[in-house]
Amino acid sequence: MQIGQAFLGGWRDSDKVGSILYVASPIYKQRFDLVTGQCLDDTEVKLATYQVERDEDDVVVTYQLSEDSSLTTIEIDMA
Repeated sequence: MQIGQAFLGGWRDSDKVGSILYVASPIYKQRFDLVTGQCLDDTEVKLATYQVERDEDDVVVTYQLSEDSSLTTIEIDMA
């Protein structure tokens, strides 16, 4: 499945319990774990991840700008 200019995929890892859902960059050919943000192709690369929830017609994103800052919540009305 393509999302914007990235691809969504996944696989089942026989060494681990469960599956890994990832997003892949078609330009850099890197895959990123959607849960942890860790690059699956380069251990030195990691993306920021955010808590995302659906609340009826809203998408709620929670993030922290730095370790010292408080949590910020954004509600996006999808109606």
